Amino acid sequence: MGRISDGQLLEQSVFQNLRSKCSLSFYNKDGASEIDFIVDEHIALEVKTSASRKDITNLQKRVESLKLPEYYVVSCQFSKEKQVILAIDL
Repeated sequence: MGRISDGQLLEQSVFQNLRSKCSLSFYNKDGASEIDFIVDEHIALEVKTSASRKDITNLQKRVESLKLPEYYVVSCQFSKEKQVILAIDL
């Protein structure tokens, strides 16, 4: 059995924090384009240990095609980007 990555642990932690408070779904198109969580059919969340501008841009493109009004990258590391939420703030 392989070692669980920090990213997988973070994603699982976000899931555990949200699952009792919100309706959660995900998006996966042909295994190539995904969104980790769609909260209450309204907010897209992509979970990354460290958020980059590219992560935000990729998520924005996916969200536009789904017509979701809000999107954020959840990260362990602080970012000045307005679309990044610290995992501890969830």
